[in-house]
Parts: sequence; structure tokens; C-alpha cells
Amino acid sequence: MSEQPVRGSGGSSRRRHPRPNRRSTAITTPAWHELLVNPEPLTRWYSAVPPLERAPLRSVHLGRYGPVLKLRVDLPCFPDRPPADWSEAGCDRLECQLHFILTDEDLRMRGRPDGGPADVSFEPRERRRLRVSVRGEGFTADFTASDSLQVSHLSAYRSGDGDPYTARRRFASRVDGMLHDTLPPTTRKPFYDLP
Repeated sequence: MSEQPVRGSGGSSRRRHPRPNRRSTAITTPAWHELLVNPEPLTRWYSAVPPLERAPLRSVHLGRYGPVLKLRVDLPCFPDRPPADWSEAGCDRLECQLHFILTDEDLRMRGRPDGGPADVSFEPRERRRLRVSVRGEGFTADFTASDSLQVSHLSAYRSGDGDPYTARRRFASRVDGMLHDTLPPTTRKPFYDLP
């Protein structure tokens, strides 16, 4: 049985084989702020939201009411389009709480955060899950969580004011601003347990 020329092949007796599917099946990792349920405050204040690399890690909180883990971090750089009152007050640091929900029982933590720099990285998993890795000086954490993140309790302050706990805060939330003018102690459960 002889091969028939393929139409448009210029009379060649070779058959064309279908092209292999060149679409990648790899899962790409979005930037962390693209995983937020509401990234609008950050995308409004930053031309480019910084990655969570060498971000001062202030504390870690485990939820009392469900499988939630919160990292309290300073973002690595201050917004380039901050609210006017933050600029007028000379603020140069932005802190937030980053919520990971539906965390699994595979949580592993070692050490404790001391405000030193930490890297937070993500690896997508199936069924809209993320493998999260936190690496800091004297602290590590690894866990799996939902790929829908939340951010809350954003506040700006001046690093020149000394201790971040006693520095005057400008909160993004009006409610936080009415209730607090400095960072509440970690024993203030509503601030750390609720969104």
C-alpha cells in the first residue's frame, strides 16, 4: 500500500503528522496579591505590589474559631501611592494581617517570629489549594490552605517612632481607626481573631 501525497505539500509523498499539543499543563503560581479575595486596597496604593520576600514577620496567630492561620507582616516596601494622611504623617511602613483559611492538619511550625525578615512562598496544588512555606530567621512554617487569601487590619506607621507596637498608627479601616491609635497587644483577641 503506497502513501498518497498530502494536499498542498508540493507533491511530497510524506504524510503530515498532527502537531503535538504544545499547551503547558504546569500550574503557574500567581503573585500573592492576585490570590486575595479583595486586592483593591493594595493595587490602589501600589504601582506594583511587592512580593513577600524579606518581609518583617511580626507574629503568627492560629484561629480559635476554625482552621485559620494569620501572618502579621510588614510589607517589604511602603506604597508609592499612599493615602494623603499617611504621607502627611511621614509614615514609611505598612503592616497587615494575611489570612490563610481552611488550613489542613499538616501544619508544621518551628521557632517563633521575632520581627525579622521572612520569605513567604506558595506552590499551587489541586482543588484550589496552596502549599505555603514561611522561612525566617529562627522561624519556619509549612502548611496547606485554600488559594483564596484575605488581608485585614492594614495600618501605616513611621519606623522612626521606635517600637512598632507603640508607634502611632494610621489604620485603613475606619473601625480600626476609631478603636485604636497604636497596635493592640496580642492579647486583644477581637483584633487578631476576627477579620
